[in-house]
Amino acid sequence: MSAYRAAKAAEHTANLQWLRAQLSSFRTAGLPHDIILQRLEEKVDEAEKGLILLKTAVQIAGLEADADALSSGLAKFVRTTSDYYVAGLRHQSTEELATRDLLLKVCSRLHLDWIHDALVRYSRDLALLPVYHGDYSIPILFAPPNLMEGVLTLPGIHHELGHSVFARDRQFVRELGRVVDKFFDDEKKKLGPLAPKKRSEQEAAFDAAARYWSESQLAEVFCDVFAGYVCGPGNLISVTDLHLAEGPNPYLISNTMHPPGAARVSMCERALSPMQRGHALVRDTLGDWHNFVAKSTPDASYQRCCPPALLQILADRVNELIATHLPAVPRYTKPLTTLDEARVIPTQLPLEDAINAGHVVLLASPTEFPSWWKSAGAVLC
Repeated sequence: MSAYRAAKAAEHTANLQWLRAQLSSFRTAGLPHDIILQRLEEKVDEAEKGLILLKTAVQIAGLEADADALSSGLAKFVRTTSDYYVAGLRHQSTEELATRDLLLKVCSRLHLDWIHDALVRYSRDLALLPVYHGDYSIPILFAPPNLMEGVLTLPGIHHELGHSVFARDRQFVRELGRVVDKFFDDEKKKLGPLAPKKRSEQEAAFDAAARYWSESQLAEVFCDVFAGYVCGPGNLISVTDLHLAEGPNPYLISNTMHPPGAARVSMCERALSPMQRGHALVRDTLGDWHNFVAKSTPDASYQRCCPPALLQILADRVNELIATHLPAVPRYTKPLTTLDEARVIPTQLPLEDAINAGHVVLLASPTEFPSWWKSAGAVLC
């Protein structure tokens, strides 16, 4: 018997006992997270079954590799649960709990019924993480502490929810992948008569452009359009603000998971209805964006990977996929209101309406925005 492996089994025993005690203390404290705690308790039950197997494997010669795999899995589980959930549940602020309630109302309104509970942690950039592979029921929403102090970044919540939608159904990546492949195959067919070497070079370039649209790139495209689908023109203004603030070349093709800013803004614009795009404040925002991008020139890589025709097809296809596969998800079809209409705050204000009205107030009468947003925050739902 390996003394080291036996020691690791003892350590895992202590760690799982510690996790049990933590979860029990959270229940005693009356935290409003019954579903999260139930899921975590179930996962500890599963981990304890793995621990029994580990203790058995430790006793049997020849099962060292199995013991090591079980030990590694237990260590990862404890680390993940501790770092994400225990740390978050220990010190929740009233603001985090309020944002969690708002997030769950949004999920209910959008009929994302697989999200049963959520933990909000104001500790980093905006991200919605499932934490455990394949379990989308109890995500953690990470966000900066000032998330609810302004309106420009709030459609990012809907973008992050889009990641949960996209990740749960492989149909989305398959369909968008087919769109990309067909587009570049059609481009190759349009080449016409060429010398063999030149044709080979051109076809290779189109193949490389198709490969650029990896699953990560397509996920970001889907989530951008999803946010616009459920949040309307406010999302376009938010995405434009994001890439105006970034500053670098908006046409830059990089190895990151995000498509260039010029492509993302273009797709968010193309995904909206003509009526939504036609509002004066939307046109003004896009005017600022076009002045910004005019300072840079799209290179051959951008022109090859992100042609306008492909961006339009992708935007249309994402809208179609959402409507077809998620018919209960409501599309935000309203345009931005007038300033006078935006000033009127109802007794209950859905986050999507607040985002769009807030953008009107912020852009049309910036000095009014702080007091307006404070009043709107009291009735957000």
